Amino acid sequence: MSADARIIYQRLLNSMTGAILARDSDAWMAGIALPHQMCTSEGKLILEVPRDMLIAFTDFISALARIGVTHVESSCHRARVTEPGRITGHHSTRMVRGDGHVLPEYTITWTLTQDDDGIWRVVKSDSALSTDQWADLPHNDLSQFQREDTDSELRLRKVVQTFFSEADNTLLNGHFQDWRRFYKLPLVVEFNNHRMIIKTTRDLRRDFELYRGRFRAEQVTDITRVIRTAELVGDTLLMATYRAHVLSDAGYIMPAWNGAVTMRHENGRWRIVSILNALPCEDWQPVGGPGENATENRVDRPEPAPVTETPTSGRN
Repeated sequence: MSADARIIYQRLLNSMTGAILARDSDAWMAGIALPHQMCTSEGKLILEVPRDMLIAFTDFISALARIGVTHVESSCHRARVTEPGRITGHHSTRMVRGDGHVLPEYTITWTLTQDDDGIWRVVKSDSALSTDQWADLPHNDLSQFQREDTDSELRLRKVVQTFFSEADNTLLNGHFQDWRRFYKLPLVVEFNNHRMIIKTTRDLRRDFELYRGRFRAEQVTDITRVIRTAELVGDTLLMATYRAHVLSDAGYIMPAWNGAVTMRHENGRWRIVSILNALPCEDWQPVGGPGENATENRVDRPEPAPVTETPTSGRN
């Protein structure tokens, strides 16, 4: 079956490479499954709608044109079926300009999924290429394309992006002591209709274990936040907004939501002091509630007035 998987992978790779060279967005989009997760050595992002993927495609081929790429060489090295309707493999890619390579050969790992129509599409892409190697590479914030950002703003967003990538990975890997160092107590968590204050490490540990249990039950494999804004307030406070995604093998287990955090810089590192979510998804709250001290410090608020469109949000 691995031979068949490699054939399927290479055929799709040939089709996608041909679409890039032909600047054929329709052919490219036909090979992409949404939501689509993209990873580089510097971060992760989720492309949720066709418009975001189309923007990413257009920006990518424009970057190729700017640096004079005339040919793209891609070859599948290995592919295997990881479960029915899913293939994972990796391939190498070289960007060619005339007789020479624009970039060193680099490796990309794809996850393919077979839809009900029987067509294989790329649902996740993990590239070893970084913006240090190619400044024009679309990366962490593809869906934003905020060209007006200053260098300082971009650097600050990258700091927050790296912070959350590390924090969320420690949560997924079940390392509480490592996760603990990303938070400063007391931690204030604002929901739509109440506030929760986590005062002690015991309460934070309880919250951690509740989420870990829910993640295992839902088979969560990825938590991804795309940082929208990051702003320094004075010398020690940083406020950031983001769009968060919780996935199981690149498929959503709940809708994405918008959130915000305040971080304080102490003893050489940033720590979260407060978390704000637009509207919590009540079904996602951990069964059993927060720790004892957190429960004692809950302050209920009146229910909000109905709105036409209610964004779904989650904790943290």
